[in-house]
Parts: sequence; structure tokens; C-alpha cells
Amino acid sequence: MNKLWLTFFFFFFASFLLPLDKKDLSKPICLNPGKTGSVEHSSGVGALLTLGLSLAGKFECAFYDNLSSSRDRKTASDCRELMCRAKNRSQIVDRGKNIIKLSEQAIKENKPGTSRTTLNRGINKIEKGIEQWNKVNTVSANATVDNVNTKTLEKHLNIPLEKFINDQFSSLPKDLQSSYKTERKRIYEEELEKKRIAAEKKRKEQEAKRKKEIQIQAQIKKEAELEKARQTTNLFFIFLGLGGVIAVALTLSHRRAMKELELSIASASGAKDSFFSDNNINLESLSSETDDERGNVKSETDEKTQDEEGSKSKSFFETNEVDITKTSDKEDEKTNPIEIVNFEYDYYPDFDPTSFFKENISSFNWIALRQIWLHYSVQDSHQYPNKKACIFSPQTFASVLSFIENAHKVNQKSKYEGEEYFGESKDIKAYTKISEEVSLLVEPWQNKREELTNLFETDEEIKSLTQLAAETKEKKEKEVIRSKLLKRGSEIKERFKELEADILKEVELIIYRSELAEEFKKKLINLLPEPVGLDH
Repeated sequence: MNKLWLTFFFFFFASFLLPLDKKDLSKPICLNPGKTGSVEHSSGVGALLTLGLSLAGKFECAFYDNLSSSRDRKTASDCRELMCRAKNRSQIVDRGKNIIKLSEQAIKENKPGTSRTTLNRGINKIEKGIEQWNKVNTVSANATVDNVNTKTLEKHLNIPLEKFINDQFSSLPKDLQSSYKTERKRIYEEELEKKRIAAEKKRKEQEAKRKKEIQIQAQIKKEAELEKARQTTNLFFIFLGLGGVIAVALTLSHRRAMKELELSIASASGAKDSFFSDNNINLESLSSETDDERGNVKSETDEKTQDEEGSKSKSFFETNEVDITKTSDKEDEKTNPIEIVNFEYDYYPDFDPTSFFKENISSFNWIALRQIWLHYSVQDSHQYPNKKACIFSPQTFASVLSFIENAHKVNQKSKYEGEEYFGESKDIKAYTKISEEVSLLVEPWQNKREELTNLFETDEEIKSLTQLAAETKEKKEKEVIRSKLLKRGSEIKERFKELEADILKEVELIIYRSELAEEFKKKLINLLPEPVGLDH
């Protein structure tokens, strides 16, 4: 850890070292500040080269850049120096202005060892150099020789301005040079200390922030575990409470039945208002009853019924391996499915969600989820006798989806358990998220249904036709008016169907946009019925 921070501080402070050095008038920025002259801008270059005379010491970058894209090592060095001057032009010019101020200060103080003539000559040279350098526009730090005009740069930047600055600094009195360097060192160390303090402060802030984040994450994890424990406990007590309610209800029902039986036998009248009469139980058949091994009353009719039902196909509970023998003294109840006119699957009326959660929560699967959904959603269909219609309600659908998370907490399943598998943890969260989003549709959906329902009383056409029917005495005219009323009523009912279709599309879109795995999206969408409007 200490080595890591040591490395960090080294690079951090090194990043400020170069800028501070560039402010030091005694140190050049570019590597060859004395380079001067230009081959490209020399007169009679061709003749001089023909005679074999040397042009060494002058910039050759622009000259060879115009001849060929290839350059030798010397030319490349010239180009690097030229580009360095171009990219640092503003800073070098500022240094020139600073050395002029120091020189003017030295002339004004007229200290021993000061040559006014030398300093004035140096100031003149620097001012002329600055004038030439300022004729060059600013060059980007990412610029290269290939995307600049080397001829223009070399024309103005071949003046060795940095050399003039360094020579002028050397011409200053020694005590002025020493005080300047001392002041630069002091400023450098102060800035260095400020950066160190800032870096240390930032490190401490980051460390405190990291510790706080760790504490927050630990608190969130702890709260999540406590919430999970609370939900599991609440679910257990809910099921336990439901079981107690059911047990009390069964006990009271049994006592009432026995009391009714005693009164009926005692009066020998059949007691039309008794429990058995209300439920179409023939008391006279009791004479042919015998006791079974448990002491329960068992009739011949019951035995025949059991034999017939035994030959039928497996019930919903057997098909889905639901163990209904867990409760003592219960007979294996068979159930006949009822067709749902707008749903892919049939409805089993004997399926009881309360007893299922109490006794068979370990068997919770997609088939059971469909039956729970149908249990709260089906109604008798008027259009199709002896059949039922699944009436979609976003509120009911959202509530049924919440069963998945509760059942998963009590009894988690793996992907190898087929129809009982509802997905991984992220899928379980997705079910809950879908349930929450569907719940947001409840209020606007209810408002729209209420508006459509009110149309039967507020619609102007219906009110007008109703009043006209009351005033008309002719039978044929009444039939025509009645036909129009039915047509208008059908139009309003069709709007109910359109509303149901719209809400189903919204729910399907929520499912598609969720993070649920594709296979579970398809199963969830299969729970959505076809719109039926007011066929109930």
C-alpha cells in the first residue's frame, strides 16, 4: 500500500515539475535553442550547393520537406526543434518579456557589475525576436510536420529567441540571478507542498468515501436479510392463520350438519329449511348407510359414486402430483374441468388456493399459478352456457404475480424441476417488478371502465330512445326503438372490449420489456386471456 502511494505521489508531483522548469529563465525549453538561419530562405542556395559550399548550422527542415517526404537524421532533428519552438511559442515569448523586465530592473538599480550597454543590446535583440515569433499562429500540441507549413514556421522561428533570453539572463548581476533562482525555488516548493496537501486531502476523502460506501452496503445487506426473514415469518403465520380459519369453519359446519340431522330425524318431516334440504341431500337414504372403519357414515350411493369416479381420468391434483392426502380423513376428491371461452386452459372449480397454500406449497408450479389466477378471475359466461369467461383485471393479475416471490422464499426450486421452476433470483425480482408496473395501470383502467359504465345512464342517444319508447304506443314502433337501443348498447359493450384489449396490450408490453428470461415471458403471456368485453 505504501509503495503504491509513493509511486502515485512521484508521478503526481512530476506532472508539475516540467511547467515550473519552463518558467525558469535560466533553463531553455527546446533542446537546440542556438539553432539559427534557414536553408530554404537563404539567397543563392542552388549556387552554393553546386559549388559544394556548406550550409551547416542552418535549419534544413523546410528545404527538404519541399523536396521529399523522407528526411535524414539531421533533418529530422531540425524539424523537431522547429516544432518545439512552434508549440511553445507563447511560453517562450512570455519568458522573453519577463527577462526584459528583469533587465530593466537591473538597469534602474545600476548595481555594480551591471553593463547597461550589454543589457540594452540584449533587450533590443529579444524585442526583435519576439516581433518575428509573434508572426506565427498558435500550433496545436498534437500537430506534426506533415500537417503544418514548415516554410512559414522556419521563416520566423529560425531566430534563436531562447538563446537571446539565456544570454541576457547570464548578463544580469550575479546577485540578481541568485535571488531569482532562490525565489523560483521557493515558489516551486510552495506549489509542491500545496499539491501534496491537496493530494493527501483527496486521498483521505476517497478513503472516507470508500469506508462510508462499505458501511452503506453492509447496512443494505443487513436490512435485506432482515426483510427476507420478516417476509418468511409473515408468510408462515399467514398460512398458519388461514389453516386455523379453515379448521374452525369445517368444525362449525360439521356441528351444524349434525344438529340439522338430529332435528330432521326427530321430526320425521324432512325439514325443508334444514342444511340437508338446502344442499339437496336425501335424508331417507340414510337408512341404507353403514359405518366405515373410521366411524363415518357411508351410503351405497356414495360407494357407487366413488367407483365411477375411480374409473375417470386423473384429477388436476393427481396430474400435477399435488399430495392431497396430507390432511387426515379426507377423501380423494375428483374434479371436472370447465371450459374457459377466452383462455387456453380449463378451470378446475375444486381447486382451493387457501388449502393449497396451507398443505401443498411445495407443489407450487405454473399449473397451480394458472388455477390461482383463474380462481380469482373467472365468471359465468352468458353467451356460452355452462362455460366461463376469464375477466382480466390488472389489480388481480398483479396480486397473483406476487405469489411467485412469496412461494419462492418458502420453497426455492432448481431449473431441473420442470414446471415447478420459476427462474433464478433475477427472474423472481423481475416478476415482482412486473407486478409493480401492472399495479400502476389499475387506477386509470378503473376510471375508464367507470366512464363507460356511466354511459348506459348518461348517453344522450340512449336517454332519447328510452323516453321515446315510453311515449310510443304502437307496437311496431316500440320494436324499432328497442332494436336501436340494443344496437347502441352493443356499441358501448364493444368499447368495453376495446378497453380490455388495450390494457392487455399494455401488460404484454410490460412483460416483453422486463428482464425476465424469454421462456418465462412466454409462460406469463399465456396467462393473459382474450378480451371479452361485457360477456359476464
